[in-house]
Amino acid sequence: MRFKVHAPATTGDDRALRKLNEILSRVEDGVHTLVFEAPDQLNTSRWFQHLYPLEQELVGQLILAETYPSTPTTTCTIKDPEDVHAARDLAYTPLTILVENEFSDGALIRAAVEAYASPEVKDTWERGQNVQPRGWAFIGTSGSGQLPKKIDDLCRGQPNRRVLPVRDSDEDLPLRMRPPATKPKSAAVEEAARRNGIPCFVLPLRTIENYLPDKFWEEWLNEDPFRTKYKPTIAALKQLSPDQRDHVDMAEDKRLKPGATLGPLFDGSDQPNNPKPSDEARAALTSQGKHGLKQRSDKKADEARPANILRLPEYVKAGKVTAADLDQRDRPRSLRALVNLLSELL
Repeated sequence: MRFKVHAPATTGDDRALRKLNEILSRVEDGVHTLVFEAPDQLNTSRWFQHLYPLEQELVGQLILAETYPSTPTTTCTIKDPEDVHAARDLAYTPLTILVENEFSDGALIRAAVEAYASPEVKDTWERGQNVQPRGWAFIGTSGSGQLPKKIDDLCRGQPNRRVLPVRDSDEDLPLRMRPPATKPKSAAVEEAARRNGIPCFVLPLRTIENYLPDKFWEEWLNEDPFRTKYKPTIAALKQLSPDQRDHVDMAEDKRLKPGATLGPLFDGSDQPNNPKPSDEARAALTSQGKHGLKQRSDKKADEARPANILRLPEYVKAGKVTAADLDQRDRPRSLRALVNLLSELL
């Protein structure tokens, strides 16, 4: 986040100047950045004159940095000494990324930042986890149904609403195939965000596991012989059309039996976009072993419960899964858009 200081704000009383010092300390931590509306007047300001030499040197570096291109970010303007107090509180308020599951959803978001963010944003992201209070934090709600209430709880009575709800769509059909005037399943979350004046990001694919590309599954299968039994299901996934792959249910569903239908997207009624999968593919996608393809636990991955998506950030960081691989599954480029939004809010 960027704080823009106008000249009058540097002429306040001792209390206001201490608050400016605290904002500068947060900038030194790498969580935010500071720019000045009139840098040529800064050296003679009361605030600058009271800084230690190392702090003055930091301010000089910040002024120099303004001449270089930077990632657009949300800006808090500090026009006068009265603005300083609220700005200081904002600087020390973490960005809360509100999700259903902080482990699995968090893994997808961490991987997206690693794949798509600029070096500057990656640095801010990393530094935000190593300071107190943190620059950002995940909060999970154990289900999308709890998100609207959690949004209200986090925002109630708070002047600094640094909250970003992120959820998947849960939709089993692409938008063009949904009945007219049907409310999206994310409507309650989006309404809660609007009610509280905060942004909201809905990932258009059905679940976060639908974002996992072919390259991920290849790496995951080859990592351990234990996972060989999942090959038929992964092979079936690769046979699906892009729409089907976006919206197939990746979770275990004990009501489904081999050969059961997977919904109108899979019955062959939307030819040629979405042909009916083969009997073999349908059997693999409705088998009782399919739950291994979705992270269902709040615990870290182990061999007994192969929580695959938790490995995604590691694969991306190691170059085993690239941004191009993620793009293969993310036709709307929604992960790139999410990272752009995070870059503005951080």
